Amino acid sequence: VRELRREWWCAACDRRCSEARPADALPDATGQGSLVPFLPLPSFVERQPTAEALPEPAPPRHRGAATVALAAITPRSGGAASIMGSSATAESARSVRRVRHVTTSGELDGPYLNRAFVVNFRRLMELQKLFAVLHELIRSTAIAALTLVAASNKFQLAYSVVFVAILMLLYAFHAAHYDTMDVGDYRHISNLLEDDDGECNGRRIQNPNRFLKALALSRRGRRRRATTIIVGFAASCVLMWVVVTMMWLGNDSLLPLPEDFAIDFYPTLLLVGTLMLGFIIVFDWIYWRETQCVMPMHDGRAPYNPQRHPVPRRYLWFGLPSMWFTSQEAYDDLRLWITCAQKRKGSTDVCQQRALKSKIFPEEMAIFALDTEAGCQLRNSLLRSKLYGVNSGKFLVQTRSGNGVAGLRSIGKGENPVELQVHLLFFDNQTCEYMEPEEGYHSGQVHLLQRQASMLSSRPEDCA
Repeated sequence: VRELRREWWCAACDRRCSEARPADALPDATGQGSLVPFLPLPSFVERQPTAEALPEPAPPRHRGAATVALAAITPRSGGAASIMGSSATAESARSVRRVRHVTTSGELDGPYLNRAFVVNFRRLMELQKLFAVLHELIRSTAIAALTLVAASNKFQLAYSVVFVAILMLLYAFHAAHYDTMDVGDYRHISNLLEDDDGECNGRRIQNPNRFLKALALSRRGRRRRATTIIVGFAASCVLMWVVVTMMWLGNDSLLPLPEDFAIDFYPTLLLVGTLMLGFIIVFDWIYWRETQCVMPMHDGRAPYNPQRHPVPRRYLWFGLPSMWFTSQEAYDDLRLWITCAQKRKGSTDVCQQRALKSKIFPEEMAIFALDTEAGCQLRNSLLRSKLYGVNSGKFLVQTRSGNGVAGLRSIGKGENPVELQVHLLFFDNQTCEYMEPEEGYHSGQVHLLQRQASMLSSRPEDCA
C-alpha cells in the first residue's frame, strides 16, 4: 500500500517536488494529519516523466485506508486492478436474474400449459418444513419404542419382538418416502452422468437428458401396496385395543392372555405403536396429495389455469398442491423418456410397456428446481431432451399401429429426433403469477470412457 501511495504521489507532484522530497510524507488516509513515511521506490517500478503526466485528483479525506488503496491504483499497478476487476465481474455475474415472468399480461395462454410441470414454490417450501416435523416425530417415536421392550417372560419377549419388527417395517416404509424429499442423491447422480448425445443424418444432436436419467422410478402399484400395509397394521392396532378394553372391563375369561396384559407394559407399547402409525398415515396422505397430481382438464378441453379457472373440488379444503402436471400426456411422455434413457433389459416394446407401469417422483425435480441455477438446467432438459433408447444406443420415435396400440422404433432417414417439450413453471400462489427459469445449460464434467459403435456411426440411415 505504501508503494502504491508513493507512486500516486509522484505522479501528482511536479518534478521539483519529487526530486527535492524523496522521502516526503503523505497525510494519513484517516484524514487526521498524521505523517506516514514512504519506503524507497523499488527498482522494478518504472518512473514516468512527471512533466507529461497530468496530476490526479486527491482522494477524499473521509475515505478509509482500504478506499485510498483502491483509489491509488494506476495503470502501472495492473495486477491489483485486475484482481479487483475480476472480483467485481464475478459479483455482478452472481447477481443476474435467473427467473422471469412468463407473460407480461399476467395470464398464461392455454397452449403453453398443455405440456407443463408447475411448481407451487411457496407451498413447497412450507411442505418441506411440515415433512421435517413429521419425520422427527416418527423417528423419535421409533426410538422411544425400542426403550420400552422387555423380556421378563415368554409373553413379553414374543410381544416385544413382534412389536419391534412391525415398527421397523413401518419406519423403513416411511423412510423410503421421505428420502425422495432429499435431492442430495439426485444432484450427485446427475453430476456423474453424461448426456446421450449422438449423430443423426450426418449431424451432431445434443441431448441434455442426464437430469432425466438421474430420476428414480418405481413400479406401478406402490400406492396400492402402501395402502394394504397401512390398513393391515391399522386393523391389528384396532383389534389389540379391543382386547385391552375388554380386559379393562373385566371380560377376559375367554381370552388366552396373561393376567397383566392390560396393565402397564402391553398397553404402553400398543399406544406408542398406534401413535407412530398415525403419524405415518398423516405423512403419506399429505405426500400423495401434494406430489402425485395430474390436473384434470377444465371442461374437458383446456388445461387447468388457476388464473382463470376455479380451484378443483378435491382441492377446495386445503388449497392447490405443491406441484402438478397440467396434462396426462405430459406425465406419460416424461415417464417414457425416463424409462428409455435408463439402462434396462428388453427391447423397445418392453421399454414402452414398462413406461406405462412406472411411477416417477416429481418432488425430486421440484425441490431441485428451487435452486435457480439448477432450475435453469432442468428446464432445458425438460424442453430439449430427445427420446433416446440407451439399450439400442439410438434415437427413437413413437408409433401407433392401425388398432391404436402405441410402440417405438428407431428413427429413420430424413427424420428428426423428438423432443420432450415439457415446460417448467413456477407458480406464486400469493400473486397468482407464473414464472419460468432461464434456459441455461452446461454439460456434465464426467464422460464415458467407451461408447458403443452404433453411437459413433454417422450413416444417414442409422441415427445414434
